[in-house]
Amino acid sequence: MGTQITWISPYKFNQRLPFDIDYKVMGTFLEFYQGLLKFVNYKLFTDIGVTYPLQADMIPLSVSSPYLDCEKVQQLQKHVGSLFAAAQEDALVDFQESPEMMRLNKRGNEAKKQRKLLENCHFLLGRETPIYILQHLILSFGGSYTLQDDLEDDDTKQMSLVTHICMDRPVPQAQMDKSKEYVVPQYIADSCNNLFLLPTKPYAPGKVRDHSNKSNSFFLAFPCPFESLHRQPREGLHSRPLT
Repeated sequence: MGTQITWISPYKFNQRLPFDIDYKVMGTFLEFYQGLLKFVNYKLFTDIGVTYPLQADMIPLSVSSPYLDCEKVQQLQKHVGSLFAAAQEDALVDFQESPEMMRLNKRGNEAKKQRKLLENCHFLLGRETPIYILQHLILSFGGSYTLQDDLEDDDTKQMSLVTHICMDRPVPQAQMDKSKEYVVPQYIADSCNNLFLLPTKPYAPGKVRDHSNKSNSFFLAFPCPFESLHRQPREGLHSRPLT
């Protein structure tokens, strides 16, 4: 615990497999790391009293789509959070006043605040957006989302919950709902990288952003919100921006 993790999510490109690579060797490493990750997950889940692999009723997938179900994930987060907090209190009673424990508690309190970054945001994700990446970011930082394909045309109740409409294509001004914020997917990534909600105007769909300046360029390198969150240096990361 207390280990900082940087999660790099690749942009989805069409893969061209070269012929001068020994894929059998790569497959051997893949099998090794799959086994390693299964063991690590088993240890982490059993430490908080959760059966691994997860039972069918605990897998937070949506019934109507291959993506995560917001309500199931939030319930699982609360359950795991309560188990972790209880275990931490029982194990660290004798060390609460130590300087190391006080620093750890301070970092933990900061992480709790950061996990609520998108708490008041409900995103409507367009079908052209990278949902597989955005769903993890939004849920990890306390937000929620609705998929465009799951939204009916006359579903005014669900639309009333939406605060941000996330899409990656231009929208005519006349068709915009003035009560909603229109943003591109990069807005969510940049807000998570900076750990505060950025202004939405520079991220309007169809607006060209300047990536020539490093201070304005944010890449798909996301600090993991489950532990301490600090902005990572981006030197050496050759990831492509979403926009």
